[in-house]
Amino acid sequence: SLFDAVYLALITISSVGYGDISPVTPEGRVVSMIIIVSGIAMISFVTSVIVSAFSEKLDELKENRIVEEINKNKDFIIICGYGQMTRMFLRNNSLLSYEYVIIDKDIERVEIGRKEGYNIINEDASRYNVISKFNINYSNITLLALTGSDINNIYITLNAKAVSRNIKVVARASSANMEKKCRLAGVDHVVLPNMIANRMLLFAITQPAMYRAIYSILTGQNLAQLDEVSTVSHYKLVGKQIKDIDFKAHKLLFIGFQCGRKEEFIFNPPPQIDIRLGDVLLVMGRKVSIEYFKQHYGEVFYG
Repeated sequence: SLFDAVYLALITISSVGYGDISPVTPEGRVVSMIIIVSGIAMISFVTSVIVSAFSEKLDELKENRIVEEINKNKDFIIICGYGQMTRMFLRNNSLLSYEYVIIDKDIERVEIGRKEGYNIINEDASRYNVISKFNINYSNITLLALTGSDINNIYITLNAKAVSRNIKVVARASSANMEKKCRLAGVDHVVLPNMIANRMLLFAITQPAMYRAIYSILTGQNLAQLDEVSTVSHYKLVGKQIKDIDFKAHKLLFIGFQCGRKEEFIFNPPPQIDIRLGDVLLVMGRKVSIEYFKQHYGEVFYG
């Protein structure tokens, strides 16, 4: 009968078998089938739980390994959020010498990042114990808060500054109003991608020459490039005045400088201004000219 066929097929597939002792009545066979199906379901459930737990533990071990490896570096970057801005940053700065780790709480984005070969862990960066895993006492850490939410970026900043005030935070903000809030939260530098894009669009329409100049510098399409020269690394500049430095002889254009204490950037400063330790000069020129200028004015200051 059809029932016998189903019964025999079930006990065969389930590897129970049918030997000398087997239920002969329909009721007994029904009970036997229920027990077999229940047993298979239970075994499948237990197996899936074990595999899932093992997989989660394996991912946790891999993430701990990533944290251990990143902590071996003196300087590294923590990138919070694996979105479009993070992808563009990593692709356009593939030659970046800093080691990095990405933190994202969305498991789907984490899986995508792993497939693309990035060091990424599945955690919530706004939690204190996540950032505190890193070697904050012996490393120079830069944290990039690049999630799509301004609120999340502020929480991440507050959390990072609570762990250590020495963590340098660069955060993304959607508006000038949010920039002020980010500053109050302790963000060191705020990036406004929407505002920058709007300005570039305006330049492309009203001042196309300026647009092409800025775009070529930002994308590296021009031989000339902008670079900063810190007096901390180039101590021979300390104590000099702007007029004492012959930028033309080095084939460089002096743009301005940032006062170390005030962190205020001054374009085309007066020539009699004294250069102090901590100031940063901004110059423009060919890469070889900039490198020669840096070598000429020293390397590292240990004072």
